[in-house]
Amino acid sequence: MWRLPAAVVVTTAMGGANSDATVWLYRVVAGLLVAIAALTALTGARTPIVWFKVCPVLLSSSAAWLVVASLA
Repeated sequence: MWRLPAAVVVTTAMGGANSDATVWLYRVVAGLLVAIAALTALTGARTPIVWFKVCPVLLSSSAAWLVVASLA
């Protein structure tokens, strides 16, 4: 899972925040984060562990920030 943030950081550093590759990668990673959040909400929300209940919120908010960054 650490490869997604590494790809975002490397692509932003190499191509800049407004390059086509960076914008494309932001949106793809945001989609993956939403998919993982949905999977976690469907499977992990039934457990008594609090972290699994908080995880979809954090993943969705990270995806929203990436979408906002790709539009700016």
